[in-house]
Amino acid sequence: MGRYRKPAWIAVIALLLLVSCASPHRQSFLNQTRVNLSLDDEELKQLPFYTSTNVLVHYDSPSGTQALFFPAETPGVVTAVGPDWLQVRFREGGAEVPFVVDPRVYGAYYVATELPGQAGFHRLKDLPQKIFYYHSTPYQVIYGADAHLEVDDQALQTFLEERIPTEGRRP
Repeated sequence: MGRYRKPAWIAVIALLLLVSCASPHRQSFLNQTRVNLSLDDEELKQLPFYTSTNVLVHYDSPSGTQALFFPAETPGVVTAVGPDWLQVRFREGGAEVPFVVDPRVYGAYYVATELPGQAGFHRLKDLPQKIFYYHSTPYQVIYGADAHLEVDDQALQTFLEERIPTEGRRP
């Protein structure tokens, strides 16, 4: 009986390795990464970004409930850039979702919103009422107020490998 266990364990380990290699590897996108790699606005717009978790918000209008859903598996593109924020669109013609740096959490970019009468973006996770404003319409956050921005490891690595290096200076 003992001699059949070894091949079974090898098969299980091989299967786990195969599954881990096939699944996408994502990492939190940090402001430190942005600064250290000197990613400019146009370069940020070339990378696929994801939310760390699903985000669902809804608004009860007179004509019925309207919902916005941002799945964690859906890649998004940066559409606007600020010194400590990025706006990402996860669907063609869809909502632009702002993400703001949280310096308390390693400079991760957290989902944010604009607030009526206040300047700038505000992290949803820090608000007492979890309301996402889209075109001045208040959407109640059902889940995902603590979502942060992630980037695909392989896409970032490929991007960096294709970057044109500086040629340096010649005398």
